[in-house]
Amino acid sequence: AALDKALVLDPGNVGIAKERAATVAAARGAHGAITPTPSPRPAAPARPQIFSMVVGPEEKNPVGAIRQRIDEIAALQGSPAPRDRMGGADPDKFRALVTEAVHLNEARRFADALAKLGQAEQLDDRFADLHLAKGMNLRGLARWEDAVTALQRAVELDPSLKNAWFYLGDSLDNLNRLEHAVTCYDRVVALDPRDVDAWTDRGHVLNRLGRALDAIESWKRALALDPRCALAWLNKGAAEASLGQPGPAIESLERFLALGPQGQLGEHVGRVQALLAECRARLAGAGGGGSGAIQEMFNRARQADREGRRADAIAGYREVVAKDPSCFPAWMNLGICLEELDMHAEALPCYEKALAVNGREAMIWGQKGVCLGRLGRPDEALAALDKCTALAPGSP
Repeated sequence: AALDKALVLDPGNVGIAKERAATVAAARGAHGAITPTPSPRPAAPARPQIFSMVVGPEEKNPVGAIRQRIDEIAALQGSPAPRDRMGGADPDKFRALVTEAVHLNEARRFADALAKLGQAEQLDDRFADLHLAKGMNLRGLARWEDAVTALQRAVELDPSLKNAWFYLGDSLDNLNRLEHAVTCYDRVVALDPRDVDAWTDRGHVLNRLGRALDAIESWKRALALDPRCALAWLNKGAAEASLGQPGPAIESLERFLALGPQGQLGEHVGRVQALLAECRARLAGAGGGGSGAIQEMFNRARQADREGRRADAIAGYREVVAKDPSCFPAWMNLGICLEELDMHAEALPCYEKALAVNGREAMIWGQKGVCLGRLGRPDEALAALDKCTALAPGSP
């Protein structure tokens, strides 16, 4: 990460580039594979997640499936492998306790279910599904830290237990431990690349991290598997709108509404219609050049930015905001480019104009705080950074 930052500051430094390549190679040699290092520049900001994440449908709850696992493992009592022995000297009692806990869980009597699982754990604590069941009941009681502990124990005992990884990721998300949550969802999709819920919820966490472009790719994977995944269309459209992509956002949000969302998702229909009106207004206000022309300008500026062509990027972002002053991602990226040239006084008004359009975007507050610090205005810098962390407490 430090070498990536150095390359941002000095993209032409061959020595740093070689050192980074050697570090990556060493990491791969030590660990077999590593997660690709994210870009040192944050992705263009995404509007804070305005839609509630919906955990998978009720039948996804894996506790009931433990019945079948108990019967399967009980049939292996004669096996010498420790993982195939269940309940120690009293497998029937173990099975009865866990089965009773399943019934209590289904009745939403989570504390009573935990008591039964605790008794079963005293007989055999090596049964990964038992720890998964504990984690699910602890989640039902909103005891997130304890749920994480139980689910971590489950995946230690059985790294192939997909549901444990899934709910571990969701529990970590609830604790704002977002990078770790992404890692868990990565494990789920590695075990089952067709898990739509995992791709969808992974996108949610990436978006919370400010990695909107990566989030959109994750939602695209979900939708390729299930075009009727309303939640993926919904959040994909919201992220596209926040990135200044009204055309794709309109398509995504219209697909969401066409599915006739009900229940918890249906509660957001009014907000989606308002966001659609905003996107359509942006298209209508694009003038003769059309929204496609503005999007192309933005994309060209971003490409120049990524390639380190600061003068071209600055000119491009200025062209975008001249055509569409409401494009706050362009204002923010313009400010960042100016700061990378040590033009902090010129960058500050860019952040202020971005915040005038969207005052609830944590990343802009963070950039403004850093800029104020560089300008020797520490009190104002701290106030801006406090605003950033209040809006996104889990953001790095």
